[in-house]
Amino acid sequence: MNSKDIKTYNLPNDTRIIYRLELKPTFLLVVSMLIGFILVIPFTSIGVVIISIASYCLVFLPSRVLLEFHDDYVIFYNKASHEDCVMIYYEDIMKWRYIKGRKVDYLVVELEDGTRENIECFNYRAVTRYMRMFAADREVKKKKTV
Repeated sequence: MNSKDIKTYNLPNDTRIIYRLELKPTFLLVVSMLIGFILVIPFTSIGVVIISIASYCLVFLPSRVLLEFHDDYVIFYNKASHEDCVMIYYEDIMKWRYIKGRKVDYLVVELEDGTRENIECFNYRAVTRYMRMFAADREVKKKKTV
């Protein structure tokens, strides 16, 4: 089994990042700034408030990476120490499941040695898309109730 807890500075640099899930929603903040600029003309005060909130969030919200998908493995960064991460090879995954919750969604991965790794997520489509791409046959489907 190749999956392991490692320090972020020991990650290999030679692999291509396929998808990166970040904590700060940069795209939505930029779109809301553009909407604020459009609203400045007819509704000046509303437009200025939207622009100021979006620019404050862009500048002062922390930008952390939660997970990264590579060709051979996925990296979970959501550890207590920001220098630690979990590198999980796709062949080591026994089963995985995306659990939607009221406040927080979780990606739960069970490895061959019986350990479970979970990470808080918020982008169901992207995370399940890449997990299905690399570990499709190991997804635990939710049972349908009648």
